[in-house]
Amino acid sequence: MPRRAAADLAVVRVEKIDRPPPPEGLSEAASGIWRMVVGNMRGKWFSPENFALLETYCTLTAEKKRLEAAFSLLDVTDPRYERLTVRHDKMAAQALAHARSLRLTPKSNVTNRDARDPLRGMQKPWEL
Repeated sequence: MPRRAAADLAVVRVEKIDRPPPPEGLSEAASGIWRMVVGNMRGKWFSPENFALLETYCTLTAEKKRLEAAFSLLDVTDPRYERLTVRHDKMAAQALAHARSLRLTPKSNVTNRDARDPLRGMQKPWEL
């Protein structure tokens, strides 16, 4: 392998990562969650067979946030407060289940091998 100049090694090449756009018909709040989630995961993390599950996760999360805003305006003694908190808890549990299925949580998107070797997947200095 030929030697490379120090200037060549200092340049970091960035490839454009293709991120899937939110599907048509998704609410504005859910679309924002879609963009945030897709933008924060590794490239190619989501494939077309996961889009329906991701869409449901984004919808659940947006609805959970809407319920949080609604019951934060109510007094604890309001009769609607209990009903809204129960609905919120159900939405939160469903959203968490979807997040785990999509491997979005920090614990679920690290394999055992990655946990043992934090440098796994990084380019070696001689491969730059």
